[in-house]
Amino acid sequence: MCITTNYFMNELKENMKTVEDIKRELTKIHTSTHYVAYFDILGAKEFINSKDSELYLNYINNLYNDTINGIKLLYAEINNVEIKFKIFSDNIIIAIPKTENANSTKESIKRTLIIEVASYFQVLAYKYSLLTRGSIVIGNLYLDNNFVYGKALTRAYELESKVAIYPRIVIDERYSDIFKMSQYSKKYIYKDSDGVEYLNSFECYFEISKIYKEDEIKHIRQILWSKLRYSNQTAINQKIFWLINIFNKFCSNNDLEKYILHIGKLPKFVDIFNKFFENTEKIES
Repeated sequence: MCITTNYFMNELKENMKTVEDIKRELTKIHTSTHYVAYFDILGAKEFINSKDSELYLNYINNLYNDTINGIKLLYAEINNVEIKFKIFSDNIIIAIPKTENANSTKESIKRTLIIEVASYFQVLAYKYSLLTRGSIVIGNLYLDNNFVYGKALTRAYELESKVAIYPRIVIDERYSDIFKMSQYSKKYIYKDSDGVEYLNSFECYFEISKIYKEDEIKHIRQILWSKLRYSNQTAINQKIFWLINIFNKFCSNNDLEKYILHIGKLPKFVDIFNKFFENTEKIES
């Protein structure tokens, strides 16, 4: 092979390398800033391993479909806002990409959406007898049909597993002020007795539903009652106590007193109930 041919072959190889590099660069994936709501379904392991495993599977599937359909129905008028939704086993992620300055109207709408959609999902889960806890954060995330990755996910998991404790959605304290920039969103962010800020999903859900559907409230009441009635585990009962207290406050604040659960009157629970809430404002039985 002559020198000229060698030269052109080497040039061709170099150019091919360059093309391959460009292709790799074009297909490289990246994380970007998102508003993220992360959920864990409490007691999922027991559900999965129980004789009712298939029922649980269908609950999860129905919850997913109802949430997607509800989002489409409620937010059909919201254009150019992508809401990503991913569920794997007992973990759920809802994410909205952040694309502009935090002070922009569009970003304010997105923060409102993540709060509303998270509330909507959590209350829907109650209807399927599923208790969830979670967190809302802002951070880098990559999410597609195949996998999810990013610092926002690890932060959200950390808050859910170590801070949420009860069936509540906690707000990342680093971004609390950003979420409370909107007076609308601010009214759904409460501070708990332990100083942790959380999302009052009952108040938010029934606000975006525009009406207090008493059949839904009655159904949720029955679900909470049945969970407490059939649980003999103190740790689980404490989580249910917390949720019932929030539910009772919601009923009290919205002229729905007839649905309040007076668990403090039950001999089975009165001692542990009083001890658990000794430093917490509660609805008197």
